[in-house]
Amino acid sequence: MKKLTIFCDGGLGNRLGVLIGGMLTSNKLKRMPILCWPENSWCGCSFTDLFHNEYELINLNINELFNQNKYNTFLIHENQTDLQINHCYPSLENVESLKNNNDENIIYYHNSLPDYYNQEQVLSILSIFRVKNEIKNILEEFCNQNVIDLKTFGIHLRKTDFINFINEDESFKYIESKPNVKFFICSDSSETEEKFLTLSNVFAYKKKYYVEKLKEGDWNDLIVDTEGRRFNFNVNRSRESVKEAFIDLLILSRTNIITQSHSSFLNFAKLYKNIPIKNL
Repeated sequence: MKKLTIFCDGGLGNRLGVLIGGMLTSNKLKRMPILCWPENSWCGCSFTDLFHNEYELINLNINELFNQNKYNTFLIHENQTDLQINHCYPSLENVESLKNNNDENIIYYHNSLPDYYNQEQVLSILSIFRVKNEIKNILEEFCNQNVIDLKTFGIHLRKTDFINFINEDESFKYIESKPNVKFFICSDSSETEEKFLTLSNVFAYKKKYYVEKLKEGDWNDLIVDTEGRRFNFNVNRSRESVKEAFIDLLILSRTNIITQSHSSFLNFAKLYKNIPIKNL
């Protein structure tokens, strides 16, 4: 059977977007999916740290994967290598055109959920990847102990490399003005979470690990990652920080979410809201 390799790279939200879009594309093209999940500074945990897995799983970086498949077709949002490859942007039209492609393998790398797949299709795939019991148990225990439910308002305050998108003071004043309403706060900044926890109506999952800077400087300083790619995201996400961030995402999904940003992290919390804990 012909294959489609799904290259899950970037942060957790981006990887989930690639994973779901890639699985839907493999179904549409009737190709066997191979999951490629590199462990790097963008996401230091493995796929099996988060999910049970029944698919072929490889751990190649972008240059290794692209070089091994340089004569195949690439369905990608951006060529982040110096290789000359045959690639096209993942649009529905381009996906349809690959139905009769004869390449043994197609590489799929689209860092956000394609809008040509509807929510029902997305959830049908998201629900097949079962969350590891360790993570699910922590989720259930936290929600039960703190009575986290749809009467709890959830706010995601992304800081670090997206700090300019959040009005933290405005959010603080809003929560402070509603002392009889319960709020769950999650953030990639320990300082932000500690600030909001000074309010008696705020809950947060006490994490031990947070995203760190890859090098000294500001969060949006230019960095060169291990693959030679240049980005204005000075971040290093360890294995444990990603696992705890995933727990945060799942707790947030149990709340009445107040939209604060357009991040993929928040979008997946909204999607997971549709899946009962017992089915995660």
